Amino acid sequence: MTKFIKGTNGRLLLMVVFILQLLVFAHYTNIQVLLDIKPVQDVVHFEGKHGLTYYSVKGKTIEKPEIETRASLSLVDIFLSGFNTTRRPDIVLNGRHTIMMYTSHDLLKLGRINSYMPLCEYNNCNLTTNTKKLHTSSAVVFYIQLHVRTLELPPIPRHLKNPNQPWVFLVREAQPYYDTSAWMKDEWRDMFNWSMSYRLDSDILSPYGHLKTTTSPVSKNYTDIWSKKTNMAVWIVSNCETQSMRNKFVKQLAIHGVSVDIFGKCGKNVTGDISALLSKYKFYLALENSFCEDYITEKLFSRYNEDLVVIARGGANYKELLPTNTYINALDYNTTKELAESMLTLSNDKGAYINFLKRKDKYEAEGPWPFGWMHGFCELCKRVNDVDKYRKNHKSPADFLYKPQCTKPSNGQ
Repeated sequence: MTKFIKGTNGRLLLMVVFILQLLVFAHYTNIQVLLDIKPVQDVVHFEGKHGLTYYSVKGKTIEKPEIETRASLSLVDIFLSGFNTTRRPDIVLNGRHTIMMYTSHDLLKLGRINSYMPLCEYNNCNLTTNTKKLHTSSAVVFYIQLHVRTLELPPIPRHLKNPNQPWVFLVREAQPYYDTSAWMKDEWRDMFNWSMSYRLDSDILSPYGHLKTTTSPVSKNYTDIWSKKTNMAVWIVSNCETQSMRNKFVKQLAIHGVSVDIFGKCGKNVTGDISALLSKYKFYLALENSFCEDYITEKLFSRYNEDLVVIARGGANYKELLPTNTYINALDYNTTKELAESMLTLSNDKGAYINFLKRKDKYEAEGPWPFGWMHGFCELCKRVNDVDKYRKNHKSPADFLYKPQCTKPSNGQ
């Protein structure tokens, strides 16, 4: 036997065994790719038309997403059904409803939301994270985001799912920050009924905020406001490296003469009265972490009411969603240099700057608390009171989650 192995035939046999081992290893590796899909790192991108980015997962071929009709909405004067008003007498409440958050996140403060739920137009709902109520709750919500518990499989098989219990997937982050590991599996097909997110094509809109038209004239000493502004621009940020490359954008502004003071985890600590700090600046940078459709977050809404000019930068169609000439859209300029020159010109023109503030003060921002969260959950409560009216089925959550919706920043911006 030893002589046989040492001979030509033996070397050939060893080679065959080695090749077979390689094939087994390759097969095992491919299986592992399918079983051990990790968020973001295993997401691959390929460019489509108009710079839109398609998302897929290694080892899986994503189907072409279904075309969904976009709602003709804006983020101005969104009506929040009955919230904080007298409930209409014609509304018929259908018992009490428990909405179960099967997966949740610290950003979603259930106690706080439940304290507002009695003010909804349909005020007979409450939220819980008690998974023991899976079979008895009126709706089940799955929060989809990085650092949220990922479910490889649905908690119950398809044939046992109650057709009168809607399942909802809730998305609050931009596409690059989803937890992608499960939602392309066949087991999730036909399991979800409604989408809930900041996107205007969601079944249930849950925006980060909106602008409402002021109902009474604003009286301010704009000259005094102007006199206190000794600094140029301020940026408060906690996530330093992002898809939108906003840190590079800020460095480019500085190169072209716009000084930017940075606060938060990526800069100086914020201490004392934040409004007093911001009053010293002429511009506030509301820079999104990703360039995605409809993605306008609290970065804009939380500081819009301050007496400064907001510089917005993101992938949303700001002209469609917000009133023009009440903010500056960085992407309206071909290059960061052109934007910087415009900012410098406005900062040195007292009359033009004050007129900008006056236009902005025709609106007032309402941010995530309570407006943004409640817009979504009040609507969800309304729907569970009449499930038949809103019946819908998402063939696959991937059709919504991974449809082309994000772009990359251009070289000039």
